[in-house]
Formats: sequence, structure tokens, C-alpha cells
Amino acid sequence: MINYGIETYYIEKGEDRIELKGASCKTLYWIYLDKAEIVLPWKPKWEYHFTNLEINWNLVWQNVHNNMLQYKVQSKLWEFMNLNFISSFNLNRMYNTSNLCLQCKMPEENIFHIQIYCPISKRIYEKFFPLLNAIFQIDFTEKEFAFGLDIPDWENQKKEKLRNYVFSIIKYTIFKERCKIQTSNEQKIESIFNKSKQFIIKDLKLGFELAKKKKSLTKFKENFLIKNIIAQYREDTKDLVFNI
Repeated sequence: MINYGIETYYIEKGEDRIELKGASCKTLYWIYLDKAEIVLPWKPKWEYHFTNLEINWNLVWQNVHNNMLQYKVQSKLWEFMNLNFISSFNLNRMYNTSNLCLQCKMPEENIFHIQIYCPISKRIYEKFFPLLNAIFQIDFTEKEFAFGLDIPDWENQKKEKLRNYVFSIIKYTIFKERCKIQTSNEQKIESIFNKSKQFIIKDLKLGFELAKKKKSLTKFKENFLIKNIIAQYREDTKDLVFNI
């Protein structure tokens, strides 16, 4: 902070000087963030794991905060991106407990296991591959399992956004159901597969009703009913018919 007069104080922001007397708390907060050295403990862990990949973190967090998703889904994705969740891998390192994944019963090789390497998660992803490829055709990668597809043109890349929407719900459901006991792996795979589809259907029904009330059906169709892959709008019944 610099005093340029007897009673007038300013704070520097780049090449600008902002008078403190008229500055709002919000302005001062953003200036603080610009100047503060923010610690991001999750970032080096991801970058070390994906050593050979260039990660655009702005696009990654854009996917996490995708407004097509319910807040509870965004919140769970936020936990995963921040590596802010309990895993057998971390508990083993802290307390020397079992490092077996509660979903597949195999040792967790790292904290990324449940979303990227768990064979049960992979089998669930595979069951959705035909749907995801119908929405937008592109090879599946570990990077997509972790972050979703990069979408630099947020307003126009609607197919990629819809694929990320579906994939995010699958990951949310896996994460939520990972500790529940099933009699067999096949039963768990079918259960999570069906619950993911049920979530999508229920979510789109809710979004459809809100769109009707807000008179924004055109936007809803553009975002969610691409090529009528997931569902289609019936003009005669004024309702959705689902295809999944």
C-alpha cells in the first residue's frame, strides 16, 4: 500500500492505482487474490500423474462447473478434482489399513483408481460407449475419464458438452455407489449402469419441466436432445420419449 497524499491511500493493481476510500470489499478481495500466492495441492499431483499431457485447467474447471449438471454432481466432481475424498489408497498410507478398492476388491495403485483404473468402473464406461459415441465420436482416453473433453468453444460445441454431461453423471454415480455391497461384480456393474441411466432420465424430465415453465424449450432441445439420441420431444403429446 502506498500513501500518495496526507489522507488519501491507494493500492496498486498492475499499472492502475485504486483509491481505498471508494473501493468495495469485492474489489479489494479480487486484488488480494491477484497478489496472493494461492496453494493448489491437487495440481502437482495431477500433473505428475499425467506427465506427458498438457492440461488446460481453465477448461477442466469449466467442465466441473458445467451448468447443465445439478449442483450435487458438480460438487462430487469438485471433490474428485481436488482429490478431497477418502480412498483405500490414502487410508493405507496414513494408517496401514487395507488398500483394496471397495468396488473391485483389488489393490488401489493410486488415488485416481476409482475413476480411471478400477476394472468395474471401466466396465461401466464400456457399457455407455455406444451412447457416448453416438453423441460425439472420438476415441476414449484416460484424460477424458479424469477431466472430460476439452471444450474451448463453450457456446457452440454442444455435442461435446452433452457427452461430458452424460460422462459426468456416470462418474458421479460410480463415486456415490462405490462402497455399496453387491453379491457379484456383474450385479454391481448392472446396478450402477441402470442407476446412471435413471439419473439421466430423471434429470432431463426435471430440466424439461423447468424449460416449459421458463419458455426455453428451444434451448433445452439444442442442449440435450441432439439427434434425439437420449430422448426426443413428441409434438403430439408435448412430452419426452426416452431412447436409453
